[in-house]
Amino acid sequence: MERLFLAPKIYGKIKKNISQIAKSLKNVKLKLENNTISIEGNSLDEYNSLNVIKAISCGFDLKESSLLKNEEFMIEEVRIKDYVKSSNRLRQVKARIIGAEGRALKTISLLSDCFIRLSDNSVFIIGKTGDVKIAMGAIISLIKGSRHANIYARLEHKPDFGEDLGLKEPQTE
Repeated sequence: MERLFLAPKIYGKIKKNISQIAKSLKNVKLKLENNTISIEGNSLDEYNSLNVIKAISCGFDLKESSLLKNEEFMIEEVRIKDYVKSSNRLRQVKARIIGAEGRALKTISLLSDCFIRLSDNSVFIIGKTGDVKIAMGAIISLIKGSRHANIYARLEHKPDFGEDLGLKEPQTE
């Protein structure tokens, strides 16, 4: 059994949508009480459900969070305070990540094929493993001061490995 403490604001959001969340997480039993959620089921389902609940608490919607039930998807956190010390610089960095009218965040999200949310002093990323690592690199570069254009150019030329089915013969020269 897994237990997760939820902040009052998050608890209200989870409580309001508990029936939809429970429907999405079929193989586990959810129980809400006193700002905690208990998850009961087999260990893999508990782990996946815990990730889904954490993603919802970070600001992702149920559809995006439900991707975490699939083993190909993961959630990662980039803590801005690990890279920035002053509160003034923190505010500047958060503004750089969001961009004008949210365009920087949307562009990085589109180019990296990930869902990205800024919550408090952290950036949360949901996507396939390789894509998340690329998006994390872009966010960290932004935090460290790289130009938006350089980051977008790097993301546009990201390697696309695709799925290797082993059907092609190795080329010999």
